[in-house]
Amino acid sequence: MLNRPFVAGHEGAAGSAILRALAAAPEPDAVASDAGLARLLDGAAIDAQFSAHRPTCLVDAVPPDPDGPSGPAREMDDLMRAQRNLLAAASRFGVQSYLLVGASDQGGRWYRAAREAGLHLLHAWQREYGIRALGVIPDGLCGWTGPECGQPHGQVSVLIRDFHRAHRAGAREIGVAGDPRTPCRFLHCDDLAHACLALLRGQDNGQTILVSPSAVAPLGEAAALVARSVGFAGEIRFGSAPPAAMPAPAPADGGHRVMRWKPGIGLEAGIRDLYRRHLTGGGGTGGAEAGTGALLREDKLVTPAGVLARTREWRAAGRVIGFTNGCFDVLHAGHVSLLRQARAACHRLVVGLNDDASVSRLKGAGRPVNPVAQRVSVLRALGDVDAVVVFAEDTPERLIRTIRPDVLVKGADYAPDSVVGADFVRASGGRILLARLEPGLSSSRLIERLRASSDQT
Repeated sequence: MLNRPFVAGHEGAAGSAILRALAAAPEPDAVASDAGLARLLDGAAIDAQFSAHRPTCLVDAVPPDPDGPSGPAREMDDLMRAQRNLLAAASRFGVQSYLLVGASDQGGRWYRAAREAGLHLLHAWQREYGIRALGVIPDGLCGWTGPECGQPHGQVSVLIRDFHRAHRAGAREIGVAGDPRTPCRFLHCDDLAHACLALLRGQDNGQTILVSPSAVAPLGEAAALVARSVGFAGEIRFGSAPPAAMPAPAPADGGHRVMRWKPGIGLEAGIRDLYRRHLTGGGGTGGAEAGTGALLREDKLVTPAGVLARTREWRAAGRVIGFTNGCFDVLHAGHVSLLRQARAACHRLVVGLNDDASVSRLKGAGRPVNPVAQRVSVLRALGDVDAVVVFAEDTPERLIRTIRPDVLVKGADYAPDSVVGADFVRASGGRILLARLEPGLSSSRLIERLRASSDQT
């Protein structure tokens, strides 16, 4: 029985998967608690949580922060302090079993050192205080970290993210670091979670267990599977060096017992699951940095006043907000390319749309061809667009000051300093992106051709 488990590290790929598995576990009294690294550095806060939940088993899956501002040495020290606090609380409150999960695909030797030190500390406490202690090292773990699934973990997840971005941007080719013949190790985070629960229910004690990958395929084969899953049809180029952030997997010897967990999710099915769950908002937490997530269920048409509330929510969730504007009178491939490039540069894309009167002032008599309601309808149907705001002024200056975008996007036919709102965006810490143009494509030229063709008939 897994009575009242306490899970530390819910923001990591392993921890979040274990929480999902516990939620579906047959034990009716299973309760999962979680606490981030900052709270785990506070011994009093841990004692308060242990006092409230009285856990009998503890899962320590606290992920490192390799991009944190404090640096590797401070991060390693924080991890050790957090683990000491957890072990002390486990001893005081009578926790019967302790499972330490150390992910093998985290970048950097310093995290390797922290993981190995953590395993030695765990086994020392086991010998002295009698806690049933297990250390688990997943080999090739793939998934997403963060409650919003913001960062890929493991080589296959990185491939899924990069191919997805390339597909959305309309890229003709993509570069993959590594030799296509080298082994690519894959262990789905959900398979790891079920292996961990099996270990907690079993009688293993005092060991370091290496959970083997559920699939090992050549990198070229894995990349081809990812490309097919996300719909990328361009050329794949492989580099000569492996990715710097992906150290070699942990060895299967050196005192580790190897657990060959029978996978429930194979490589191809796992790729489809991770892509669907984390980058398209289907069936998981959604809202990953490259996808629209739950926003697919929101009305994309907002008022100038309403967009302020929506962008505040996005910004509070850590989203990068992009903005572009135009008449979008007769939508063509050039518009689609610009919107894809804009969306690839941000998490949420707001499109400012000129109303009919302002289009007439800008484009002349006979424009727009399509009234604003129809232009809104077309833009709302595009997956790259997260919000459409209609404005009546000749320029979107006031709208840009309301939204305060992180990325302001216009076509490459503009000079950076001539983009409306550029000075304000730069002063606010944002940047200007000039999207490449599709040669020979414009609404005006398309309308002229249509009229000429009509005259001839």
